[in-house]
Amino acid sequence: MEATYMVKHYKNRRPHYGEIKLHIETTTTNQLEIIENYSGKGFYSQGYMEIIPAKGYDLWKTGIRNGITYAYSKLKQKTGLKVTIVEAGGFSTDTNAVILGFVAARAILNNIENKETATEFQLTENLMNTSWDYGFYGIPDFENQTIIADSPAIPSKISESPSVSRISESLTTPPKRTAISRFWEKLFTSLRKRKSSID
Repeated sequence: MEATYMVKHYKNRRPHYGEIKLHIETTTTNQLEIIENYSGKGFYSQGYMEIIPAKGYDLWKTGIRNGITYAYSKLKQKTGLKVTIVEAGGFSTDTNAVILGFVAARAILNNIENKETATEFQLTENLMNTSWDYGFYGIPDFENQTIIADSPAIPSKISESPSVSRISESLTTPPKRTAISRFWEKLFTSLRKRKSSID
């Protein structure tokens, strides 16, 4: 079965975009199998959707895996499920891991009988709609209805969860200086020196 889902809206003055195409197959293994068949180009030009490539985009991929895992936990019949990720993507400015995790979960739950309640759906949707409160680096934990930090830039209010095995750095570690910030720092230093010599 081919399953697709897309989110495309503005909420809380922020864009939310993500789409996915999955191939779903029931099995008798009593377990979830996820096959990541990414073959996109990623970013190649401004204004074009970024289709996730085989390498990179790890946060987006983690969000999708977590969404699929959540969906599997809500199925009525869990005799086994094989999910192949055919394609997924979004835009750097409009997409994060939580949004893609949500669309992955909906692609499954909208096509297979499940026990997800209306309240649980509303909670996951709200988590997605507020995901920009955590920037680009939040990872969804839909089962516990929270977002986990994957960057030192995320505020410390985000709770950690044992269901996510990796947090990239301590929340207390200051963000790394980028090449752009170093450029401006050198420029301002140079201008200050020139002004001092003139004075």
